[in-house]
Amino acid sequence: MNIVLDKNLQKELRKTSALTGLDEQELARRAIILYLESMRGMTDFVSELRAWQQLDGESLRLLDASLSGSYALSEVTPHSSL
Repeated sequence: MNIVLDKNLQKELRKTSALTGLDEQELARRAIILYLESMRGMTDFVSELRAWQQLDGESLRLLDASLSGSYALSEVTPHSSL
């Protein structure tokens, strides 16, 4: 796969390559890998948020009741301390 970079990105890649001592191709490869890993993490997080949003009130009450020995979800407010 060939990737075409605009002039500004090429300039940033050259500067970072000079600062790090990494070859421009290796630097670009690492940047892409880091970005893709970050995106996978973000999609996992969004999926988990969606799953929590789909829980109905009854499910949350059951979860609340199952948390014996800890604060109930309904008792925890942004200003309470554990």
